[in-house]
Amino acid sequence: MDFFWLGALSKLIATSITYPQIVIKSRQQAMSIESSVGKKKVNVWSAMAEVVQDEGFGGLYRGISSKLLQSILTAAILFASKERIYNLTKSLLTSV
Repeated sequence: MDFFWLGALSKLIATSITYPQIVIKSRQQAMSIESSVGKKKVNVWSAMAEVVQDEGFGGLYRGISSKLLQSILTAAILFASKERIYNLTKSLLTSV
C-alpha cells in the first residue's frame, strides 16, 4: 500500500505542476492547425498569453480534475503492481 500512495502522491504533484504546459501545448497545436493557411507560428508565450487573457489563470487549469484522476490512478496502480511483481519474482528466485 505504501507504493500505491507514494505513486499517487508523486503523480499528483507532478501533474499539478506540469498541467499548464500540457494545456498550452494543446492550444498551440490547435492554433497552428487553425492558422495553417497563413503559416503563422505560435510560440509558448503567445499561446499562454491568449489563454490567460481569454480565460484568466484558471484557464491554465481547466480540466485538471479528470487528468488528475486518470494520472493518479494509473501511477498508483503501476507503482503498486511493480512492487508486487518485484517481490514475487524475488521470492521465487530465492527459493530456487
